[in-house]
Amino acid sequence: MNAVLNCLGRCQRTLLSQNLRRFVACNFGSVNARESETTGAGEAEGDSDQNIDVKRSQNYVAQYYRRIFATPDIHDTIVDGMKFGEVPVIRINNAKNNTFLCLTKGSGGHTSIIAQVSCASLGFTGKKKKTQYAAQALSLRIAELAKENNVNTVRVVIKGFGTGRQPSLEGLKIGGLRIISITDNTQLKNGRPGARRRV
Repeated sequence: MNAVLNCLGRCQRTLLSQNLRRFVACNFGSVNARESETTGAGEAEGDSDQNIDVKRSQNYVAQYYRRIFATPDIHDTIVDGMKFGEVPVIRINNAKNNTFLCLTKGSGGHTSIIAQVSCASLGFTGKKKKTQYAAQALSLRIAELAKENNVNTVRVVIKGFGTGRQPSLEGLKIGGLRIISITDNTQLKNGRPGARRRV
């Protein structure tokens, strides 16, 4: 866990530790309270039931952390006979008024595009392009194209805050693709807003 925290930036580390503290407080608040009660009175007993519960809760949090967050050694893991970094990627770009999906294969600088679709390519025009129905139909189409190219396992990279975020993921699941990782690659604005327009 420390190796992962060292790889992250200072702000990300702070947010991550705050979220883990909240998770522990929500799920194991009573266990931690029992631990503080037993430290004074139960020291002579050795490992009491409460101390064992605390150790179990700490192990559970560590296992939960490993399951949810990626570790540096994830690129060495084998998924469906290929390395994690070589698994095809579906990139979902959720613009304000449209959704774009792109299926790529390869790793590093040698990626090739297998399929690329947008709401307009499926016949949605005007304000219908930004609907959730269009995003789900789009992801079902890219799932069909992936199956035609013998792709069953994918990683997903999401970008943008459009209305098609959740429906596009649901469409990939309905389409029968196995999603092994979801990455949010949305860029947040840094700094103050631009200067006011003067007329």
